Amino acid sequence: MRITSFMIYDQMTRSLQRNMEEFAKLNNQLSSGKKIDKPSDDVFSEARAMEYRLSISGYEQYKRNITSAGNQLDFTDKVLASASDTLSELKHIVSVAATGSMTDDVRAIAASQTGQLKDQLLSLANSSFNNRFIFSGFKTDSMAFNSTTLAYQGDAGIINTMIDRNVVVPVNYTGSSVFSETLAAPEVIALSGGRFAHYTPGPGTTTNVEIRDTDDVTVIDTFSYSNFFEMAGSLENALQSSNTLRIEALRQPFISASEHILHLRSDVGLRMNRIDDQAKRIADYNLTLKNSLSNTEDADLTETITEIQKTDTALQALREASKRVFSQSLMDFLS
Repeated sequence: MRITSFMIYDQMTRSLQRNMEEFAKLNNQLSSGKKIDKPSDDVFSEARAMEYRLSISGYEQYKRNITSAGNQLDFTDKVLASASDTLSELKHIVSVAATGSMTDDVRAIAASQTGQLKDQLLSLANSSFNNRFIFSGFKTDSMAFNSTTLAYQGDAGIINTMIDRNVVVPVNYTGSSVFSETLAAPEVIALSGGRFAHYTPGPGTTTNVEIRDTDDVTVIDTFSYSNFFEMAGSLENALQSSNTLRIEALRQPFISASEHILHLRSDVGLRMNRIDDQAKRIADYNLTLKNSLSNTEDADLTETITEIQKTDTALQALREASKRVFSQSLMDFLS
């Protein structure tokens, strides 16, 4: 095969172009720090990098969800802690008043304090976080309890937050499950003077109370409550009327209410521990994914600089060779 002058020029031009393109590509990698400038550079690696980026984006969303859930649960725990303190004060008032040793003036003060504690408990039940009422179920735009009737006006909705693929954690508690306690079965408690208090489950969270005489048949007094505020209201009325039997009958419900709140706080703690553990796992997953993404698309700068030097040397050699070739005249090729 005869090698013509055109073939020599064409080959020289192609070599220069390839080396210039490689030189430009390596310089771009050096400036950007990325070895993949466009998908066509490495289709397989770019596909893997895209998959890593999507996974990282998903885990970043889970991190935000975890932060949001943790903040709400932490706020809920603080509210429950305050509710526990309030119930402890009410329980103390009941314990002292049930002995019948209070004077009228002290009892009046205790009644006033009970009314204030009832309002404080109601305020806690209607707490909001990020402009959403936390104990209203799905009805986060309205208060959990009516401030006049004390009735629960939320719903039974449980809000779940996704903290990983197919993994959710509930971040709220309904007001009816927090500030009410459903009686599982009838109970009887002996009162002073040989009397008895009968507690019977009613509709919903209502508990009906009968105070019976020593024969355990004759009913002396009846009242009912469906939440802790109504219990406090019954205590306030009993203090105002010096009804020591009713006060004594309210002792066990307030003890049970305090234990109920403590149990809920334990549950909140378990949920917070769960999302804390998940946050650590998410951080580990994200770090692994980011390392994999870096290995896939980031350029090795030391290797890139070495390749640039090699390519530059090749270009210099081609330029020298091209000078000699291009300096020849037509007569040189004809001779």
